[in-house]
Amino acid sequence: MIPSGKRPDGTQGYHVLTPEEYIARSEKVLVEEGFRESELHRVVERFGPLVHVFSTYEGRREGDTKPFVRGINSIQAMHDGKRWWLLTVAWTPETPDQPLPAKYLPPVKR
Repeated sequence: MIPSGKRPDGTQGYHVLTPEEYIARSEKVLVEEGFRESELHRVVERFGPLVHVFSTYEGRREGDTKPFVRGINSIQAMHDGKRWWLLTVAWTPETPDQPLPAKYLPPVKR
C-alpha cells in the first residue's frame, strides 16, 4: 500500500505500508470520522495474467453529502489461473494544481 502526495515543503512523497501498518496509522481517524470511499470510474489495462487499474475515487465522512477528497487508486494485480492476487495499491489525491484528467472521470451524460 503506497499513499502519495505533497509534503509540507511542496515536494512529492510516498510511504510504503503493509496492510497492518496502514491500519495502525489510519484506523482511529477512519473509525471516528466514518470514512467511506466510492469508485467513480475505472480504466483497466490487461496483458495476459497482469492487470493495471486506475480507479477514480471519492471519499466522504459520515453524514457528509459532498466528498472531501477525490483521487486515483493505481492497482496492480496478477491472475495465477485460479484467482487474482493483489500486488500493489498506490494512490494520490486530486489537488487544485493536479486536477483529475477527464479520461479518469465518468463520461458526461447528455
